[in-house]
Amino acid sequence: MGVVTMEILLVSRYWTWIFVIFTILSYVVGFLFYAIYPLIVNGSGQYDGAWSSGATYEVFGSGYFWFSGLATLALCFGFRYFQRVWLWLYSPQDSMILSEKEALVCGGWRV
Repeated sequence: MGVVTMEILLVSRYWTWIFVIFTILSYVVGFLFYAIYPLIVNGSGQYDGAWSSGATYEVFGSGYFWFSGLATLALCFGFRYFQRVWLWLYSPQDSMILSEKEALVCGGWRV
């Protein structure tokens, strides 16, 4: 999910503040779900072994989880970023060429 979110930010032609906020929120909401849903399940009086056992808090409290998540994010996004740079340098897509022409016509300023 993090790789896709970062790639959305990478390939977007224009950034606005609302675009950045909602893109980041789309990533954060997933973690909020895992923090809030067990409380809802426990508060409703239902028992679900996966959610009621506190496994979510154990996993999120582990440094191994966060390290493996960040390492995976760095490796996957690094590969995809390298792939985009390679395409941009050696076989640009039509949208990339048009973007460069647009920048030249506007005097280097994107409007």
